Parts: sequence; C-alpha cells; structure tokens
Amino acid sequence: MPKDLNEILPEFEPKANLWSKIEQTLDFDDLLEAKIKDLPEFEPSIEWNRVLEEISVEKKLKTVKFPNFIRWGIAASVLLALGSVWLFNKKSDEGVISYSVEKQVEIKSDLQANVSTSESEAEEFINQQCEEVEVVCMKPEVKELRAELAELNLNQRDLETQIEQFGNDPALVQAQIKIENQKAQITKELINILRS
Repeated sequence: MPKDLNEILPEFEPKANLWSKIEQTLDFDDLLEAKIKDLPEFEPSIEWNRVLEEISVEKKLKTVKFPNFIRWGIAASVLLALGSVWLFNKKSDEGVISYSVEKQVEIKSDLQANVSTSESEAEEFINQQCEEVEVVCMKPEVKELRAELAELNLNQRDLETQIEQFGNDPALVQAQIKIENQKAQITKELINILRS
C-alpha cells in the first residue's frame, strides 16, 4: 500500500488560458455592477401603485358562521356536561349502609366419597400388610413413608377445619389438592413396596 497520495493521484496540468478565463469572469461581474448603477431610474406606473395599495389594505377576517342547529347542539352538550358533573359531585347527607351474609352449603359429591373410601381402603391394606409381614414394615424406607403419610393426614385435617371456617378459599383448596396428590403418591409407593 502506497504511503503517499501523490503516488496514487495522477498529475493534472490546467489549460494555459484557464486563469485568464477566471479573471475575465471576475472583471465582467465588476463591470456589470458599475453599469447597473448607471441605469436611469423611472417612476413606477399607476398599475404598480394600485398593486401596492391592494397589498397594504388590511382585509377583514372572514368569520365562519355555523348553522343554528350546530350552535344549539354545542350549547346543549356543554349544559349536559356541566349538569352531569354537578349531579355526580353532589354530596348527600344520607348515608347508605348495606351488608350481606353468605351462607355456604357444603355438598359432598360422589367423587369425594369415592376418593375418601379408596384412601381408607388403601390405608387398611397398608396396616393389614404391616401386621402380617412385620419385617417389611421395619424397613427405614417404609417407616419414613408411613410417617410422611401420617403427617399429610394431619395437615389435611387442619386444612379441612380451615375450609369450614373460611369457606372455599382458592389458596386453601389448592393446598388441599396438593396434599391429596402427595398422599396418593406416597400411598402408591407404599403399596408397591409391600406387594414386592
């Protein structure tokens, strides 16, 4: 890569008469200015004066007239807006107190009954197997799962009392579903261990 631009760029020689053309253009501009100053001045014609008068005369601003029905519509909408603001901001001295009491009726569905019977049957099976084969129930894994199941049963009873007190709160119902799922999983694991 070349280091100097002079090596890259070609040399250019201007034509011999270039400077004289530039000087002639500048001389012509000076001559033109001098000639303009020497030109005679004439009075403008009458036509020109009339044009100047038309420009200088202030024209009246045109006013836009709305039809009567538009004016009445605007007035009515303004009155309506003011009336509604006044009406809604009006303070009344009478206070109204209302209350309501909700009574919850707990309906046990057939599904809940089926779930509770299947859970009790599963727990009976686990207890029966532990009575018949005590060696299997002595395993640490089985003991741990039975302790978790007992803890989940206790938590479920606590949740049921809270649901009776506070109603079907979505958070409580969700916690109950989570506990039931955990119980089902632990019960399934216990049954698989006891059957093997």
